Amino acid sequence: KPLAGQAEQLSNGAAMLQLGLADVMESLNANCIRDWLDKPPPSPIVYPNVAKHLVDWILDSQRHDINKLRDQLWAKVDSIAPPQS
Repeated sequence: KPLAGQAEQLSNGAAMLQLGLADVMESLNANCIRDWLDKPPPSPIVYPNVAKHLVDWILDSQRHDINKLRDQLWAKVDSIAPPQS
């Protein structure tokens, strides 16, 4: 719940809601919380190790365009995590 006047948190909440990644409520509401708790957990999102790739990119004397690196990293994002063993 954002503190009063924190427009960034309101914007983040709206974006997350639009992406289907969050529920948003204006104030604490037991029914909203109950509904949220009853939902199945979302699938984890798996991100690549951006720091490692960035360090490798910096150390590479034949650096390719940073936009290419960005595209390669976003292509590695997996919205469904492998099962945990």
